[in-house]
Amino acid sequence: MGHVDLRIIRTKQLIKTAFLDLIDEHGFEVSYISSAHMGVIYEWLYSDRPDTAEDIARIIYTITFEGPLVAGGLRAH
Repeated sequence: MGHVDLRIIRTKQLIKTAFLDLIDEHGFEVSYISSAHMGVIYEWLYSDRPDTAEDIARIIYTITFEGPLVAGGLRAH
């Protein structure tokens, strides 16, 4: 496991700590959403794509509130 992977794991742990009540009630859903967010951020940081922070925020917002199919352009909203 690389250094980056440890940071992602730690960030997920911090997210879980901050949202313990939600996790108790909706564990799988919170895990899914936080993993999706971290995946987008990871891809942005470690790729050569020219996306801005605003672009990434828009993607994360769309994943969260409109779903991954809309965010990925596979379905219209």
